Amino acid sequence: MERSTEELKKEGEEIAKKLGNGVIYNGPWLDDGSLDDGSEGKLVFHTFTDAAETGTTFVAKTLKQAKQRLMKKRKMYNAP
Repeated sequence: MERSTEELKKEGEEIAKKLGNGVIYNGPWLDDGSLDDGSEGKLVFHTFTDAAETGTTFVAKTLKQAKQRLMKKRKMYNAP
């Protein structure tokens, strides 16, 4: 399913908001390799940065996946 980058941004921003704790949404990554060119495309994943704790970037498609990956990153870095 192809959606506009604006729709995908809203979805990613909502995930980051629910994760809280200094997680920043960087943008969607589309199947054509673009990040944010205003086109439509199939979502490969959303990109996030854990700015508050580890400073690392991680990718996820869903809130559940984002939570798992954030917890894993923080565990790897011994962050709260």
